[in-house]
Amino acid sequence: MIFPLIGNTGVKNIIVNAVKSGNFPHALIIEGERGQGKRTLADFIASVCVCKSEDKPCNECKNCKLLSAHTHPDVIRIAPEDNKKSITVDKIRKLKEEATLRPQFCDIKVFIIEKADTMNENSQNAILKVLEEPPGNALFILLCESKSLLLDTVRSRCISLSLSSPEIEESVEYLTDKTGKDEEQIRNALTDAKGNIGKAKEYLAGIENKNTGTAQKYFALINSGSVYEMLKTTYIYEKDRMAAGEFFSSLKYIILNAITKEHKSKIRRDELTKMYEVTLELEKRLAENANLPLLFTLAADKYKECL
Repeated sequence: MIFPLIGNTGVKNIIVNAVKSGNFPHALIIEGERGQGKRTLADFIASVCVCKSEDKPCNECKNCKLLSAHTHPDVIRIAPEDNKKSITVDKIRKLKEEATLRPQFCDIKVFIIEKADTMNENSQNAILKVLEEPPGNALFILLCESKSLLLDTVRSRCISLSLSSPEIEESVEYLTDKTGKDEEQIRNALTDAKGNIGKAKEYLAGIENKNTGTAQKYFALINSGSVYEMLKTTYIYEKDRMAAGEFFSSLKYIILNAITKEHKSKIRRDELTKMYEVTLELEKRLAENANLPLLFTLAADKYKECL
């Protein structure tokens, strides 16, 4: 059995011992930032529960393949619906109904509740009953960034596992094997991601999501476009503080990467360094709940001043 996360020795010991004994608790809370491996760990636990091989998880049997494809009927995933910020009480009631039904392929049903800390008080009270009197063939895994947002009564009925970022050297070695990137790039990504491996992998992969693509366009406009064009590009973030934060994070990495690659011109390196410092200042203002339209107006002016 290969544990899927590096670091997190305490969590690893708890899971490995549970696998060896075949005695998982009926409910787990997995707490950690986005990118620290909550889903990876939840899927690993689910695969151990449904795998039919002696060496679990084998990743080869029918159950493992169904789980990998997110089509296993006995592994149920619950998350906020599209365009909704929280898990509704109706979803929790459906979960409770599903928990009373027998598993189809396995001896157990696994319920993975993503963003469990978005459940409001009614939703948490609705799930409390099934946590107090769980069916004998069900495992509940609650994923959250902060378990402090869960009711004391919910937390007290679960075993809590808190994930953390590994030591930098361990992360560098891991990402070197996984990505093939050079060590300097990896260290830059880990520094920008504050040691968070998942976020660092996203940066290294250069994911072309909305935020990264927009950040690349914006970076080009800093260098050769107008303030008006820059403001048109960031208009989509003026009502979404979380997306604005992800945009600045992507832009910061792009600038940091440009600094690393710029060897010939000290003037250009100085310009890029100023841009990086401006981004840090803007992130600080964002965290202080600055007005978003004014923040992006300030951003365009300050970035142009760097040139």
